Amino acid sequence: MTSLIRLTQSSPEAQRALWHGLYSDLLAIPREVVEIPQRGLQIVFELRDRNAVQAPRFLKRWAGTVRAVSLALTAMPCLAIFFYGLARGWSLHPAVALSSLLGVMCLHSGVNLLNDVYDHLKLVDLLGSTGRVGPIQRGWISAHRLRRSGFGFLAAGVLLGMPALFTVPEVILPLGALGLAGLVGYSMPPLSLKYRGLGEVLLIALVGPALCAGFSMAAFHQIDHGVLLLGGAFGFLACAVVHAKNLQLIPWDSLRGSKTLASVLGFRKAKRALPIFYFLVALSLGVGVWRGYWSWSVAALPWAISPWALRVLIKIQDASGPASPLLAGLRKASSRVSLAIGALICFGIWFL
Repeated sequence: MTSLIRLTQSSPEAQRALWHGLYSDLLAIPREVVEIPQRGLQIVFELRDRNAVQAPRFLKRWAGTVRAVSLALTAMPCLAIFFYGLARGWSLHPAVALSSLLGVMCLHSGVNLLNDVYDHLKLVDLLGSTGRVGPIQRGWISAHRLRRSGFGFLAAGVLLGMPALFTVPEVILPLGALGLAGLVGYSMPPLSLKYRGLGEVLLIALVGPALCAGFSMAAFHQIDHGVLLLGGAFGFLACAVVHAKNLQLIPWDSLRGSKTLASVLGFRKAKRALPIFYFLVALSLGVGVWRGYWSWSVAALPWAISPWALRVLIKIQDASGPASPLLAGLRKASSRVSLAIGALICFGIWFL
C-alpha cells in the first residue's frame, strides 16, 4: 500500500523526509515537485511501509549503490598508465601502485555516493523522472546514511593514498590536495561545481591528466607528456559519458536550476557537441603517435568500434528532444562505447 503527501520544501517535515526518508513511521520518497503561488515549492512524497521494501543482498545492493560499473572509468586510465610505464621500461613499485589504485576506487565511490545524496536533495533524481533512480529512491538507504558512507569512502581513499604521498610528496601532495578539493566540491555545497556548469571541466581534469599523472608518479615515480596525452584521452571519454546522460536530463536540470554543459547549450547544440569529445580523444592519441610515445596501433585500434559508435551518434543526432524514444538506453550505450575505446587503447599500448 502506498499513499501520497505534499509538503512545503522548507518545512521541517519535508527536510526530515529528504534527509532520513521518513514521515511519521512510513518511508517517504520524493516523487514530484510542484510550484504553488504564495505557498512556495511543494514536494509530493510517496509513503510506503518500511517493511515492504525489498532490497537485494548486501554485496549486490552496495555494488549498485557505489555504481561499480562506473568505476571502470577511473580504473581504465590507471590500467593504461600501468601498461604505458611497463612499455617504456620504467621501474614499477607494485605495492604503492596497488594501494593507489584501490585509493582511486574508494575516492570515486565516495564521490558517486555524495553525488546521489545532493542530486536527491536538489530534487534532480525523483521517482518517475529521467534522473537516476538510485538507492535513496528505492528506499534502501537514507540520504543521511549515504552521506556518511560517502565520507567513509573518501577517508579510505585518502588513507590508501598515503604510501604514494610519503614516497613522492613533492608531486602527490599538490595533486592530491587539488584532486580531493575538486572531488568534494563536485556536488557538495558550498562549491557544488557540477550544478554551476563546471562539472564537465572538472571531470576532464580529474579523470584525465590529474589522475594519470598522479598514478604514474605513484607507480613508477616518473611522468612524461605521453602520460598527460593519455590523461586527456580518458578525460574526454569520461566526459562523453556524462554529457550523453545529461542530454536526457536537460528539462529536469533546467527546472531545478542545475547547470550542465547540455542544459547551457540546449538540446540541439548539445547533441552536436558529443562527437567533439570523441574527436578530441582521437586527437590526443594522434598527437601521441606523432610525438613518438606509442605506435600507430594505439590510435588506430579504437576505430574498430567506429560502426557501433557511429550508430549511437546517428540516433542521438536524429532525436528531436530529450524525451525522444531514440535516446532510450543512451546512458548504457555511451558508457559501453567509452569503455570499449578505453580497453582498445590499453590493448594497443601493451600487446602491440
